[in-house]
Amino acid sequence: MVKAIVKKAGQAGRFGGIRHSDAFSLFRSSVGSSTEARAAGAARAGTASQFSELDWSTYRISHVKEHMTPNVSKLEHGVFYGNPIEVTNEAWVIAQEQNIRPILIGGRDHYIIPRANSGFASGAIGNRENLNHVLLITEHGTNQIVTSFSSSATTANIRSFINSVIYGEK
Repeated sequence: MVKAIVKKAGQAGRFGGIRHSDAFSLFRSSVGSSTEARAAGAARAGTASQFSELDWSTYRISHVKEHMTPNVSKLEHGVFYGNPIEVTNEAWVIAQEQNIRPILIGGRDHYIIPRANSGFASGAIGNRENLNHVLLITEHGTNQIVTSFSSSATTANIRSFINSVIYGEK
């Protein structure tokens, strides 16, 4: 299922304004049936404001740091302006202040956080476009970070992607 989603996203290029690499990151955790995918996409957890700081004690800090430099071996790769840990922590504060609710996908909470000048688009087809969002992923119901990266994703185009690609709705 995940491969089919990525293939469709890749064929569409920027489907509904979302980069297919952002979509792939969102759906990397495999969900079994279409019913499970619908439930996963629709489920929502609490807000970021129920936690204080991010928990960086997990093993994923090195992955977040990979978003410090361009990576042309990936099709698309968000690169943070500045220190990725600081940008991620700043985005988390914004999520708390704005009471942003995550989207639950594949058992993880995905926060789409508006933050001007978060980074730029890199990768084999990256055009150095300025990115004004941070996609921050935590373990469901916790503040334990899985990853974060600068992104073109917005809540509206994620929902559009889910509805169009997975459910065939327009």
